[in-house]
Parts: sequence; structure tokens; C-alpha cells
Amino acid sequence: MPLFIRPESTGAKYNFGDIPAKVSFEDCDVVIYGAPIDITTSFGRGTMRGPEAIRLTSARQIETFLLDEMVNIYERARIYDIGDLKIPPSFAKNKTKRKNLLSSKISYVGGIIHKITTLIHDANKVPIMIGGEHTLTYYALKALSSEKPLVLHFDAHRDMKPKYDGIRMCHTTPFYHIVNEGIVTGNNIIQIGIRQTDREENDTAVANRVKTFDAWEIHDSIDNLLKYIRKVTRNVDIYISFDIDVYDLPYVPCTGTPEPFGLNPFEVSEIVKNISPTARLIGRYRGSRIAKWRLSRRNSGDANFIPNTLTPDGIKRFRQALETIKRGHPRNEPLRIYTSLQVRLRRVLARFYLCRLLYCPPN
Repeated sequence: MPLFIRPESTGAKYNFGDIPAKVSFEDCDVVIYGAPIDITTSFGRGTMRGPEAIRLTSARQIETFLLDEMVNIYERARIYDIGDLKIPPSFAKNKTKRKNLLSSKISYVGGIIHKITTLIHDANKVPIMIGGEHTLTYYALKALSSEKPLVLHFDAHRDMKPKYDGIRMCHTTPFYHIVNEGIVTGNNIIQIGIRQTDREENDTAVANRVKTFDAWEIHDSIDNLLKYIRKVTRNVDIYISFDIDVYDLPYVPCTGTPEPFGLNPFEVSEIVKNISPTARLIGRYRGSRIAKWRLSRRNSGDANFIPNTLTPDGIKRFRQALETIKRGHPRNEPLRIYTSLQVRLRRVLARFYLCRLLYCPPN
């Protein structure tokens, strides 16, 4: 049984960007995969449809040609979209109030994320995970911790609570456990765009020397941040964790945890562009906490299908990983994404830069 649902068979019906340049797993630089879960979200829900929305937007709404850079994305990076993780429907979203069951669900999915991220990294590819709730960053970073990366964390929130609503590992806690367990030390985390936190989280960040550029500081003087980013990213491995709510409310009004005073697309673009060209991107989480979507169905056709081929060794290793996962949960049912006529999509999105952030290739 395959571990992934190929992109053309997901709700989006397209691979990421619908890129015309065909590439195989062994030839690619970057591997994108979706993690459609909505397990511990506590306000607006809908994160399990994040990968679908990102793929559809990247394929049908925006161009792969970046006008300001005068380059096509696929000329900079060979991108392979391996599809969505095949997660049992009962595990993909929150349908219970039992906290121990929620914890076991996120632990189960997190174990898959850890294995997949490790396999992709070991194949000398850059793993890009599109979510899905932000909890998953913990498991991806844990898989890459041996590289001792510098983490650029774009978010409205610190996500540094020790637990939330009685749950230890959830969307508000990953960075607390990342620091507390020594997966990444606090002085190797830069939090960008923060504008909502409680005192305990703030004290934790200060005590662990987490570098913070809050939204007010960025609005007042973005040059300080840009200068700092250029300096600290020289000749280092970096991991980018990007939560969509770093953007201001008008750009993402449907996000599950909306906060005012956020960043605008030009500010985010400038920050990304000021990452040193000598930095090495080793991984990225792209979170889509969009609460409600209305996604139109379009036929994808077969003209731009990227063949889902792995090396023989890669196939063997993925199968071994799958067998391990299946032993943990025998009901590995195919993921089905349902569309509701009552779901609404606000037309206001950070259209261009929303998906563009996924295209930051290693130099």
C-alpha cells in the first residue's frame, strides 16, 4: 500500500505549481509533501485542507514566473511533489474531546512525519511540508536536529506553552518542547512577527535567549531585522517554519487564529530575500491555518503529470517505513477530503507571496 496519495488524486487535482518541467524523485532538489491534519486546533478549524488549498492556488491562481526576480521557479529548483500523506480519516481531524486520544493521534501522525522527513533528508533533498497544523513542526525539526539548524519562525504566536487545555503536544506548544528537549537551543531560534503571547511564554523565550522581532518592531524599523538576518544566516543550515497568521488580518481573514497588526507581503518578501545566499535550506514547514475554504473543482488533465517514480532503494525504504507505521495502526485507510457547499473562501489572500514562500530554493 502506498504511503502517499499522489497530488493529482488529492482534492486539489494538481501537483504543486502545476510545473511543466518533469522531474523524478532521484533528480529533484526539493521534495514537497502534504500533511492534511486538523487534530488539536482550538479556534477556527480547517487546517487539514491546507495542502489542497495551497496546491490549487499555486497551480491555478498564480504564475511560476517571478516578475521581480525575472526567473521561473523551476529554473532555480527541481521540485518534486510526492503528494499527501495517507492518514486514516479518523486520525486526520478532531472529533473527540478525550485529551488522551487527541495526544495519541498527534503522536501517531508525528511519528510518520519524523520518518518521512528523515528519509527525504537522508536522500540529500530539502523536505518541504505543507500543513496542516503547526504542531507538526516539532516532529520535522526533531528529525533534522543533528544538523543544528538556525530556525526562522514566522508566526503571530510564540507557540511556547508547556501545555494547552490539558494537552502537552498541540498547536500552541511545539516550540516550548523543541527548546525544552534540546532539539534546537533557544539562541538558534528567531521568531518573526510575534504579536500575541502570554507572560509565561514570553518568560520562557527570554530565559532561553530566543531572538524575537515582534510585529511592531518590524513595522517601525524593518532594516534592523534585515541586517540581522543577513549576518546570522551566513554559512549556516536554516530551517523555516512559516505560519500563515504572521500576515495581517486583511490578507488572511479566514485563518484559524486571526491577530491584528501583522506583516504585509512586501515585508515578508524582503525578510526572505535577505537570507544570506551562503545559507543552506535543510527543511521547511508551510502551515495553512485557513479556517474555511470554498474550493472549486477543475479537471487537471494529464499533460503536466510528474511521474511518481522513486529509486529502487527509496521504494524499499518507504515500504519499510510504511510497514512500521501500519503495525502501529492497522486501519491505514485512504484519506478522503470532503467538500461542503457551506464552506466559504474569502477572496482576500496574500495571493502572490502566500505561495511564493515555498519556493525559496537552496542556493
